[in-house]
Amino acid sequence: MVEDGSILAVWEVNATTSPPVRYTVRRRLPRDNTVDDDLERIAKDFCDDVETHKAVVRKKYPEYPPFVRETVSKLREVLRKLGEPAAVKDLHAFLTKMPDDNPTRFKLYEAAIRMFLREGHPIAAVTCYTRMNAEGFLCPISLRAQMAVISLVNRSPEPEDFFALLEKWFSNSRFNERAFQDMLFLIDDVISEDPAFIDTVAKLYLQCKQENYAFTRETLSWIVYIHARAGSKKAAKDWLESDQPAAAHSPEPYVSLLRCAGDSSEDEELSRWVIQRMRDLDITPNLAFYTALLSTQCAQKRYDAAFKMYAALRESPEPALLPNKLVFAHLFRAHREMYQPRSLRTRTIERPHAAPSPRQLFRDMVLCHAARTEHGLEGTLTSSSLIPALRVFLWRRDYAAAYVVFKVMRLCKVPMDLEMYQRILAPILRRLKEELPLLDSEEGTRSWWTHRFLGLSSAPRKVRPVYGTPVLDMVLRIGMQSRLSLAYIAPKTYAAARPPPNGPHSAPGAHAGAPSMLEELKSSRLPGLSDDPDHDAEQDFREHEMPSTQEVAGVVKVNPFNVYSPHPLERILRRVILASRPPSSAAPMNDVNYEIGTANEQMGKNLKIKLR
Repeated sequence: MVEDGSILAVWEVNATTSPPVRYTVRRRLPRDNTVDDDLERIAKDFCDDVETHKAVVRKKYPEYPPFVRETVSKLREVLRKLGEPAAVKDLHAFLTKMPDDNPTRFKLYEAAIRMFLREGHPIAAVTCYTRMNAEGFLCPISLRAQMAVISLVNRSPEPEDFFALLEKWFSNSRFNERAFQDMLFLIDDVISEDPAFIDTVAKLYLQCKQENYAFTRETLSWIVYIHARAGSKKAAKDWLESDQPAAAHSPEPYVSLLRCAGDSSEDEELSRWVIQRMRDLDITPNLAFYTALLSTQCAQKRYDAAFKMYAALRESPEPALLPNKLVFAHLFRAHREMYQPRSLRTRTIERPHAAPSPRQLFRDMVLCHAARTEHGLEGTLTSSSLIPALRVFLWRRDYAAAYVVFKVMRLCKVPMDLEMYQRILAPILRRLKEELPLLDSEEGTRSWWTHRFLGLSSAPRKVRPVYGTPVLDMVLRIGMQSRLSLAYIAPKTYAAARPPPNGPHSAPGAHAGAPSMLEELKSSRLPGLSDDPDHDAEQDFREHEMPSTQEVAGVVKVNPFNVYSPHPLERILRRVILASRPPSSAAPMNDVNYEIGTANEQMGKNLKIKLR
């Protein structure tokens, strides 16, 4: 076990009337998962962040077989687009086609009922339950209770009637705490996110059980998370200071509280209270706790403390305390924040002196992956950590290191979908946007990276690229060239670029007010051009298994999770590396391989890693 002096002390050295309850069903609006919501999310910052788990509690939904997940996903889509009758009809059709002895039949019933309840359709859930019961399957008490609750809530009951129904189910001896957790998840998803309402339900459950009954750490963690998420940190502390044994013996409830801490002085004081509370109760921290505390340090811009804590974890002799994927995700994001250009917002950020370089941090991540997998633990090389690493190297214009990360992502089978294309192309386009207006106004034009990358030395004399969709088309077409060179490649999807009304030499910050790069590309289309894609141009992209210019720019709406070939991105990155090197008489491939080889040596070449 790691002593407090080596990890927790690092933090200390470097570093107080409930709303009304709602009873109406909060129906979620139908969502088109393939187009608008995802593209809007991508447009904000090209999916810079990765998913992090906020609550330390079991998953809301059980893990179902792939067939069940796919079937329920289709039913949800039909329900949102065509309504309840069409979804129920499709469900019956699925069940009729399935063999009666299919082992996944029960799981399909269960998953369908959960989905209908989450969508606020208890009648459809009851219809599914009726057929399930007729076939001899026993529906879990948890689902039966949820159906009763949603059916009542849809009739806008009086509070007394609602809590009377809950009390009836809570008093059932078979309604255990796991069923209660399911009820809390349902209430949070469909009925109310109000912490006061959740408290009322939780206290009612305790009243219905035997004297001195106490919540498990999973339930207490979820309740604390509900309060912390809503900003009621004091109420969360009240639960942790209660006589619940889980608050006195396990770190999980405190992790829930820390993961919602921000950068305010109140949150800093809260972090100190958590540390002292766990010491007073002699609670042994685990990796989840250290990860949450490190995340808090990063949020409060205390990067020196964060990296010292990381170093202590890195040197831990216990495999279970070695940094995991979330630790590295936080640290790579910290690297990007630390080295942003100085401004009024960032000038107070202290850059740690002992922080490893991004390349060294990636090497550490590979070593931790090997050590963790050797002991049967989850590895660190996943999309959660690799995407922030890729982003840092691209932002710092360390393209050889970005190429190494890209190759590791391929080994880890990270899908090369539309989002991945946009992640990789966004920093390249941002650099083109900055340098293009300067090409004709500065001396030594040929030495500019943009001039070399676009191959303007071999371009027709009258070609004067202006940042916009044609430039994106040129970049994408680089991915079609199997031979590495800096030759000019003309765009084909659009007509020749013409200067915008303000002229080609607009200031570099002229587009600073644009809402996003995708919106900027869409607005930069030339007058008179149709949104309809050129058939021949589209065929070029299909032959190379890559998204078209209009799809990447968001002009044509497609599923952002369509998977494409990784080879075009690899070719683009190789040309980016070549354009970053000074002119040489050596073969282009030799120059690029030298840069990649050097990065590979520094980032983990020949290290024995087990990818999974």
